[in-house]
Amino acid sequence: MPWQPDPPSGNEEQAVARHMRAEYGVIAWYGHATGRWWPMQAGQLVDARTPDDLRNTLSGGRLH
Repeated sequence: MPWQPDPPSGNEEQAVARHMRAEYGVIAWYGHATGRWWPMQAGQLVDARTPDDLRNTLSGGRLH
């Protein structure tokens, strides 16, 4: 099983969500049941393991 980062604290989760909204115009959230970050981009649900992975996905337009 691949390494999974620890879940973010409430403050970290809010900070990442605010940053994603400001920089990429998406609403993003952390799925506590899935352990993944989720935003909607171009009408598609996208997921990423870490905030850095999420930034890479959103900036490159790659959908998983």
